[in-house]
Amino acid sequence: MSVSPAKAESGRIVSMPSRVDSHLLVLPENALAFTAVETLSETPHSKNAQIAFIYGPSGVGKTQLAQHFLQRVRSADRRPTVMFKHAAEFIDEFVEAAQANNIPQFQQSFAAIHCLVIEDFQAFEGSPESQQQLLAQVDRIIARGGQILFTSRKSPGELKNSNEKLVNRCIGGVCAAIPLPSLSSRKQLLAHFASVEMIPLPDAAAELLAVELSVSPRELRAAIIQVEAAARLGGCRIDTPFVRNYLQHEAKRPDLGLSDITRAVARQFDISVSRLRSRSRNQESALARQCAMYLARELTEKRLEEIGRYFGNRDHATVVYACRRIKSRALESAEIRRHITQILQTLNTSASPNC
Repeated sequence: MSVSPAKAESGRIVSMPSRVDSHLLVLPENALAFTAVETLSETPHSKNAQIAFIYGPSGVGKTQLAQHFLQRVRSADRRPTVMFKHAAEFIDEFVEAAQANNIPQFQQSFAAIHCLVIEDFQAFEGSPESQQQLLAQVDRIIARGGQILFTSRKSPGELKNSNEKLVNRCIGGVCAAIPLPSLSSRKQLLAHFASVEMIPLPDAAAELLAVELSVSPRELRAAIIQVEAAARLGGCRIDTPFVRNYLQHEAKRPDLGLSDITRAVARQFDISVSRLRSRSRNQESALARQCAMYLARELTEKRLEEIGRYFGNRDHATVVYACRRIKSRALESAEIRRHITQILQTLNTSASPNC
């Protein structure tokens, strides 16, 4: 099924007042996905547009669109019962229910759901029993006129070892890809992020960043924050020479690994690396570990399972919980935001150019 992207005017800013990341910028790359989400949220009890499948690489804004969808349906007069889950959570809960011979209770938890959002759909690959359970719930929600939104790093056709009927349900809905932003969109994003973060970024410097960084919106935002941090630490003004020098240093920095992030977090919280990676549950260690897991998810391409194993052999559901916990606390806690900012600065210190 297709939808017209004409409704989504390029460059439009959609307000999301309940979030720190308070605006969703609609660009040519995400216009179709945005329209799909808008259409899905506006058509309850419809036989059309009951499933939307949004896919694209990490950092292009899939989660933001999912949250926009939830905000839309929750603010409507009908106020449906919604469920938001990471695919790994769904799998873990089903496995636990199966091991406890309690699958009926697991299934019952979906009985009143009218809007289901599942992120990182590709995590279902290779988990046939979980896929079968999800298919059953999808069919029940569709039968009662509900709405379903999936986000994924892969398109339905790229999913391997997947239930054919489940894939067909996805293909039968609205499938919208979000590619990496073009040069023009990167310029708009940089201007937008600079405004949101209140960072003075001259047009020429923004142009240079846009040309040199063919990356996701999330990476562009991280880059502009790191540029500002490097300038502040060095007592420099952000201009074209500074950005060019910054990029030269940044290009030489190797990709971040879990050990880099762990050392930076341990230093920030003044605890040992071994304690951070242990199974200790005291409050200070837990907060630091959650920050480390969150940054590992944001700054690396490591799978949830890999991150969990690295931090005390924990499961991927624990990583999902940690990421959500830090995101939620960062909305309300200036201290958490300060910790994250300072850790990012530490990770970028080796790339900080001289003025």
